[in-house]
Amino acid sequence: MNKIFIYGVGGFALEVFEIIKANKEKDSNYYNFCGYIGDREFIEPNSIDIKQYIGNIEDSKIKKGDSIAIAIGKNIEFKKQIVEIFRSIGVKFPNIIHPLCDLNTKNIGEGNIIKPFYTCAINITIGNFNLFNAYNCVGHHSKIGSFNSLNAYVSMHGFSSIGNENILGVGSCLLPKAQIGDRNIIAPGSYVYKRFRDDNLISGNPATAVSKNQ
Repeated sequence: MNKIFIYGVGGFALEVFEIIKANKEKDSNYYNFCGYIGDREFIEPNSIDIKQYIGNIEDSKIKKGDSIAIAIGKNIEFKKQIVEIFRSIGVKFPNIIHPLCDLNTKNIGEGNIIKPFYTCAINITIGNFNLFNAYNCVGHHSKIGSFNSLNAYVSMHGFSSIGNENILGVGSCLLPKAQIGDRNIIAPGSYVYKRFRDDNLISGNPATAVSKNQ
């Protein structure tokens, strides 16, 4: 039996569960959901089904060969720590992709979560543990590193690229050939026309680096 667990006990974890459920309804051989893992004090009201909560990592009895989906959004440093804990156990990190996505690439790493109505063109490269929210659109020959969080309605146009650990706000846009380095925050609705390096807060149309992201 292909077991999958979700690390996370809030609203995002519930959204990930719904993606797993949607895939299971289309394919009975898809993963069997076995429960939510996380610290009880972080359970959000009216989010996960508490009957499916199985405790912290030690309580869960997750073992080598099982699979995990990491439902952590913007706390990237904590997400990286949790990934390493599970990696040391020997669990797998499948890509969790909603069946209503149009994913035209095989150049994708592990642990990515892709919500409904994501669309990408040809020759896209995607790294590991990225979060793609609903209605993301990625153009041809674009490159996406690892541990990025793309909020809803983000668009990346042809030959654009982002590095690692960036947060792209709702409705932000990278125009053709725009480049973003690592650990940047792009404000909602911003339009990026050029190249930005690392650790910037980027905002506006045209976007500028308004401060350093400390």
